[in-house]
Amino acid sequence: MLEELFDSFDDGRLASRPIRTLAVIGVLGLLIAVPRLASLSDVRLLTQILVFGLFALGYDILYGYNGVVSFGHAVFFGLGGYLFGVPFAQFGVENVWLMLILAVLGTSLIGLLIGIVSVRTRDVYFSILTLIWALVVTTIIENLQITGAHDGFSLSLPDLVLIPGTVSVSLYEQRVVYYLALVCLLLTFLIAHRLVHSPLGEVLQGGKANSNRLTYLGYDERKYRVVAFTISCGIAGFAGALQVILTGYVSPSLMSYLLSGELILWTIIGGAGTLVGPILGASVITLLEESLSGLISWWEIPVGMIFIVILIYMPEGILGQVRTLYHSWTDRDESDE
Repeated sequence: MLEELFDSFDDGRLASRPIRTLAVIGVLGLLIAVPRLASLSDVRLLTQILVFGLFALGYDILYGYNGVVSFGHAVFFGLGGYLFGVPFAQFGVENVWLMLILAVLGTSLIGLLIGIVSVRTRDVYFSILTLIWALVVTTIIENLQITGAHDGFSLSLPDLVLIPGTVSVSLYEQRVVYYLALVCLLLTFLIAHRLVHSPLGEVLQGGKANSNRLTYLGYDERKYRVVAFTISCGIAGFAGALQVILTGYVSPSLMSYLLSGELILWTIIGGAGTLVGPILGASVITLLEESLSGLISWWEIPVGMIFIVILIYMPEGILGQVRTLYHSWTDRDESDE
């Protein structure tokens, strides 16, 4: 399991197996220990990073591995929040685990239906369709009383049951939400890693490289595009449900087009097609925005300039640039020998 975590961004040349294992253990140990050392406000920020990292991880399966761009992907993030929150607020449901499952399955099903309808188009036309679907779904949500219309609604969360009848914890404890988000991210990461390195994952990547050749080999490229879209939507819904646990509030702002745009930036800047890269991108950008917004009121300008520089000079993203620099350095040393 630990090797899978490191192998996703290390092709075996960056470090030996023992060093890689120790590195992953160190990172996991740090992630576990940080909430005990940081303030509650910092823990909340770290939890937000984990949630956005999960969101970006799901988008990477669609964009990074299958080459499909969705301009309205935040709608599934928001739908996950509504599918999680509405049963608590309107129907008195008290099972957190059940609602998390509902958020994942519900957004996956909606993504499947939208994907089946939209798959007849390709490239930019498919991307535009996702934007149109997002507009349609958001308009519906904003006009339903059960969803709180434009204002949304707050909700009272029950305790999270760890062992039925024995152990439960409060979701109003910030560190509990952090560890919940961390576990969800790690489990999703491991599943996604297995997926992209499976025969299905190879077909998905083949669709990105050359969809016509994939068709000539006998694969239905459109079917696999729908599969990638459905999986990505399910993970987005999962992240949206965790966002509602973090904030205790559900509103149409979860479906914001700005969030969809940021999602694409996280993936590209971190390094698409790596799983770890988008998580890194979400972390860096969220920390950067949080830091600068507390210093200057016009923080969007320097942040935007940094994005432009990274996109121009690091087209493979931060993680891709690190790989390239390290490989060029090691190749030079080998040639010198």
